[in-house]
Amino acid sequence: MSKYHGQDTRLYIGGYDISSLMASVTPAQEREMKEYAVADGVNGYHQMPGLTKDAMSLDGIFDDNYQAVLNSLFAAASGYQIVIPFGSTLEDRAVACDAVRLNKYSWKSVVTDVNRLMAEFLADNLPWDECIIAMLKATKTSDGSNTVIDNAVASIGSSVGYLQVFACGADDDLIVLIEDSTDNFNADTHTLITFTTANALGAERKAITAKSGEADATEANKLHDADGGFAATDVGKTVWNTTDDTYTTVSAFVDSGELTLTDDIMASGEAYTVGAVRRYLRVSWSGTPTYSATFAVVYKRG
Repeated sequence: MSKYHGQDTRLYIGGYDISSLMASVTPAQEREMKEYAVADGVNGYHQMPGLTKDAMSLDGIFDDNYQAVLNSLFAAASGYQIVIPFGSTLEDRAVACDAVRLNKYSWKSVVTDVNRLMAEFLADNLPWDECIIAMLKATKTSDGSNTVIDNAVASIGSSVGYLQVFACGADDDLIVLIEDSTDNFNADTHTLITFTTANALGAERKAITAKSGEADATEANKLHDADGGFAATDVGKTVWNTTDDTYTTVSAFVDSGELTLTDDIMASGEAYTVGAVRRYLRVSWSGTPTYSATFAVVYKRG
């Protein structure tokens, strides 16, 4: 089914949902976004013209409550994280940027509590990340996890997660994780990203940078460091052969220059990446004491 920005778009900025009765996000309202295959059998939609640049415009109808939010964004000394989901289904496409500023806006009252907004956002921190919706905006009152996303096959690391918290009590201590698994979470669960514990409205971006190494010339199941040091936390992570797209796991940490792998490496000198994203993905959350928090997560696969 085709997606249209305007009617299918939401806009989250710094923990605020300013979607309201949004008429358009650059470019024009109701302009169709064509489907295309992203990678590994996952479908997406063509990048919106304009969002690859550093500016974005917004046109919409809002009630009076939003003016205070816009004033605070306009007065801020630094940029806010912005997330733009297209659609309301898990795995729908989204784009996100770590920091944008509300550069200028026009707020015109039409009738009581109905206002037209025209605004322009400038990116402080490029690039815009192509993401999928990993968790829809929802309010949670107990610990849990959401529906598992099947990514079809593993993909290499350097992934990014964006969290937007729209409501959270001062004592809620909301903890949000992005997790992956090789077996649909039947037994194998691995934490990709742990966002900073939240107890207020706000937003956060966290990235995973894969580590690389090469096969040892004498010991077939040893991987040697090539980019700055392995760590004990690498044990259990996936190791991806960047030459022939096979993978194994780290079974032991030797030192900062060497890891032991579960299976023999096929050929010495081949390049490998540690920290690959496994096939299945989900978002989990917890809090102490029991909380009532509203949040959303989008995710860029590496």
